[in-house]
Amino acid sequence: MIGPRPTVGRTVHWISPATAAPIAGIVTGVFEAGDGGDMVTLTVFEPGQPPRPLPEAIRQGTTANTWCWPLNFQPLAQTPR
Repeated sequence: MIGPRPTVGRTVHWISPATAAPIAGIVTGVFEAGDGGDMVTLTVFEPGQPPRPLPEAIRQGTTANTWCWPLNFQPLAQTPR
C-alpha cells in the first residue's frame, strides 16, 4: 500500500475505466483483502452526474477501476502541543 491506510470519509481518486481519468471519490467502507491489503467502497463524483456508489469494493492502484491518493496528498503533520 502506498500512503496511509484509507479510512471512511477520506477523499481519494478513482481511476475511471471509461476514461482512465481520476474522478473524486469518498471512502464509504474499508475491508481487509485476503492478502492483507485494503479494499474500499467508494461514492464517486463524476462531472455533470449525481454522486453514485460503486457496486463493488476496489483495491489501491494506478490502473482502471482502482483508487489512489490525490497527487498532491500530504499526510497531516502532528501539531506540537
